[in-house]
Amino acid sequence: MTHGIVQALHDLADTARASAAALEKDIDGAAEMIRTTVRAGRTLFFCGNGGSAADAQHLATEYVVRYLRARRAVAAIALTTDSSLLTAAANDLGFEHVFARQVDALARPGDLLIVHSTSGDSPNLLRAAESARRAGARVLAFSARGGGALRALADLSVVIPTERTDRAQELHLCIEHAICELIESELGSISRDFARSSPAAHAELELPRRYCSQSVGRTWESATEAGSATRRRSFVASPTSEYGASRTRRIS
Repeated sequence: MTHGIVQALHDLADTARASAAALEKDIDGAAEMIRTTVRAGRTLFFCGNGGSAADAQHLATEYVVRYLRARRAVAAIALTTDSSLLTAAANDLGFEHVFARQVDALARPGDLLIVHSTSGDSPNLLRAAESARRAGARVLAFSARGGGALRALADLSVVIPTERTDRAQELHLCIEHAICELIESELGSISRDFARSSPAAHAELELPRRYCSQSVGRTWESATEAGSATRRRSFVASPTSEYGASRTRRIS
């Protein structure tokens, strides 16, 4: 019964190894584009359709809130989330303009549009890339199946060597999480002045300390492999606090 599931993991691992072998230079380039944008204080814009839309807003959230460590916020916007805007643009202008219209309104020189498209041929994503180029923003594409027409419009394309939509999306997320972790490590930890203003941020810096309020709790554990003691810390956050009921993260 589980053979198919285990085989899916093997397939994913094979595609990941093939991607690592083929895409190292492109992944380095993608990381550098994001690093340059963040260092300049410019904005990351994300877009995609379907599952790639979910990935777009997932990644934007990681930059605005945090991924693995508390640090300053990074300007990032998912163009996939405003239902009023999306439906108005689709109704009045056509679905191919739902992202381009937002890029026209928001993107500025030095910004970066990050496009998720497993086909590389979705008309609304192609229009968004064209709008970004007109605005003086750069375009970074994450795609598969050869990259499609989007490859010619992007400054850089990271093209997963697969024909499968799901494998491409899984590896897009893996690569972009790794890039986000790199960016966070370069931003450094938040200041203690900021930490004092936020219980959730303070918990990142003061591991042994415990904070208690109502409703929502979470526990983080980390242990070293060399037989050193396991550290355990708990943090209970009020839903009305600045960070609210944030997700559990494993802190190593």
